Amino acid sequence: MRHRRLRTALLVLALAGQAGAAFALNMNFLRTSPVSRFNSKDLALMQVAFTQAMDSSADGVAVDWANERTRSGGTVTPQQSFERDGRKCRSASISTWHRNVRAEGVYSFCRDAQGEWRLQP
Repeated sequence: MRHRRLRTALLVLALAGQAGAAFALNMNFLRTSPVSRFNSKDLALMQVAFTQAMDSSADGVAVDWANERTRSGGTVTPQQSFERDGRKCRSASISTWHRNVRAEGVYSFCRDAQGEWRLQP
């Protein structure tokens, strides 16, 4: 259950750009996750890597990001491309770290009507 919460919160906060709505939820479990320690530069680097991986990388080809100053980073690796309800979708392995705190998981995303990648349930 905790992994599912971390997955959803991490991606909502860092990738979907909806921090305001996410903070309205109970986010206490995020206190020990890498994303809870990311600064704005870390989040921006993660977003660039995510977009590059999802838009341009072949399945299995990783895109890494790192901020040496904060000792944070991660990897986004598209795993599989598919269609759902006529929309382009991809699953991706996402790992993040901040110093010695690490998290990882595999998630599915589909493009919305505006072309943005959105986390799928």
